[in-house]
Amino acid sequence: IVVSDRPREETVLFAADRVLRTAEESLLIAEGNVRAFYENKSLIADYISYDPTTDIVTANGNVVIYDADGQIFYADSVELTGDLADGVATNFGALIAEENRLVGSTVVRSSSGVNTIENGAYTACPVCREDGSTKTPTWEVKAVRVTQDKNDQTIRFRHATIEAFGVPIMYTPYFEFPDPSVERKSGLLPPSIGNS
Repeated sequence: IVVSDRPREETVLFAADRVLRTAEESLLIAEGNVRAFYENKSLIADYISYDPTTDIVTANGNVVIYDADGQIFYADSVELTGDLADGVATNFGALIAEENRLVGSTVVRSSSGVNTIENGAYTACPVCREDGSTKTPTWEVKAVRVTQDKNDQTIRFRHATIEAFGVPIMYTPYFEFPDPSVERKSGLLPPSIGNS
């Protein structure tokens, strides 16, 4: 189904097992294998409702958002603007630049390019074994608040604890490093171990 209350270049496409809408200005409800496409972003969920009067999309169940810059966001539930730019998500996770993971209890997503995560954690280490079971990452940074700023290309941590093998080794009130998608930037760099 095509949501047509936007200009042609801003059309939102929905695909689902079941779509229900009684009138053009009524709530659009999509259930089962739901996919929504807007420009170069997409949203996948078990259930999506769209209110054209408020331009709010609510998605629940196995929510996945594919962003224009290649990042993939996961959540239990989200509430977003119709262009998928601003919103709030619960039980949030993000896959950033290959194996880097950023998770949190909630995230506030802003079209300005700043994502604010509450009770967040970040690691570049694998969190799963080959058989699919979870494991403690080699290192991880946990914080009360994590801010991912796509404009400055930095990730900032407030009240952060750095852990190694699940054991806290250092606390800092503020910690910042370059976004893993950045090839070069000044600041704290993760060590690389090699052999020659």
